[in-house]
Amino acid sequence: MPRPKEFEPAIALDRAMGIFWARGYDGTSMQDLVDGMKISRASLYDTFGGKHELFLAAVTHYGNVISERLVVLEAPGSPTSNIQRFFRGLLDAACDGDGWRGCFAVNATVERAPWCDESAEILGELRLKLENAFHRALTRARREGTLADDYRPRALARHLVGLAHGLAVVAKTRPQPRVLNDMLDVGLSVLR
Repeated sequence: MPRPKEFEPAIALDRAMGIFWARGYDGTSMQDLVDGMKISRASLYDTFGGKHELFLAAVTHYGNVISERLVVLEAPGSPTSNIQRFFRGLLDAACDGDGWRGCFAVNATVERAPWCDESAEILGELRLKLENAFHRALTRARREGTLADDYRPRALARHLVGLAHGLAVVAKTRPQPRVLNDMLDVGLSVLR
């Protein structure tokens, strides 16, 4: 009979995500993971596989975290106000007290997607999930008459994905909040 785990895998995975988020894939050693996840090296390998498999699991986990944030786009009320609320939350998260981490998915896309097909596939699915959530909100706004007819919801959804990714990248340079707010105001001006 296998021994019971002496740690909670979901908590360990969340810790791994934080480590990869802060240091990147290449900047994270196995020892960093063992120490940060508070598990033994053997437990890490037995539960998650190697560093690569753990990274893919962390990216997938991040996708689940992001899915929880997307519910604001489906909330009752004005779809355009919901989109604005989503972006305000994004800026708050990107500039939290953990040191301007940006977005884990964007960081991972820049670092790993060009070199790793598995990462590119998972990260592409996350981008599409965000695009589709924006598209649903914008389609609803069009139906309700709060989105001008000269904007195509799919094209506008893709613009908003680009805005979200751009904000996450710029946030990593630790600008004054005014810089990010200016970017956000101009990027969302298409919703007026």
